[in-house]
Amino acid sequence: MGKYDGIRALLKRPKNYATKCRVKTKRFEDLGDDYKSKSAYELSHLAWATAEGLEIRNGEPVINWDQRIPNLTKAFGLNPEILQTEIPFANSFIFNKTRIPRGWKELVIVTTGRINKCAYTVYAHEWYAVTFGWRDWLETEKVSQKMLDDLENWETSNLFKQEEKAVIELAINICLNSHKIPDSVFEQLKSIEIPKKGGGKEKVFQDKEVVEIVLLSCHFNLLCRFLNTLRVEIEPDRIEQNPKLIPIDSFNESAG
Repeated sequence: MGKYDGIRALLKRPKNYATKCRVKTKRFEDLGDDYKSKSAYELSHLAWATAEGLEIRNGEPVINWDQRIPNLTKAFGLNPEILQTEIPFANSFIFNKTRIPRGWKELVIVTTGRINKCAYTVYAHEWYAVTFGWRDWLETEKVSQKMLDDLENWETSNLFKQEEKAVIELAINICLNSHKIPDSVFEQLKSIEIPKKGGGKEKVFQDKEVVEIVLLSCHFNLLCRFLNTLRVEIEPDRIEQNPKLIPIDSFNESAG
């Protein structure tokens, strides 16, 4: 028995909802001359392409953006000022390489997404986790599909390293208990050491990294609520990428 057994059901994958977004997103070409954030829009394209490992040629992603502009970006794009600030801000701690291994970040994001029942976040970032989610600085192993399938049992599962359990525990507490997170959660976080290139071990979480990992979960609490409230639809190719995603016919307020 673990102390988090009571919230296991919250870590189940949310169901997708097949419904129309509550705001009408448009193709960039259709937005007109009054749309002022083309540079921010292009920046978001490049960030997304880099995150997904796509080929970048002469500073441009080799992709048909009519088909692949993420719906989250389209929704933000309806308010250019928000898009212009959100993309570089979010990318600074989501996609940019920092001292926190990418796999740990994705586990925090997926955990936050599941607790918020945000299918868009969960299925996008489960794909990121298994594709780019290195579990340490040496980049010898990535987050596995088995780990994601067993996330409900993270506390007792032997698939997760202690440091991964520590960041998952932090994310859970931020989502459910931010006003009274036990000091032990942060003590455990700051004690984490992992191997570094050249030999030896080093602590990962100094104050700078603590701020980063806390902001990561907090920001995805915001994004999940934004996506859920507007019912931003998952892109069709994202559904094809993830066989775990089974759309249902209509939005279900009690969907688990």
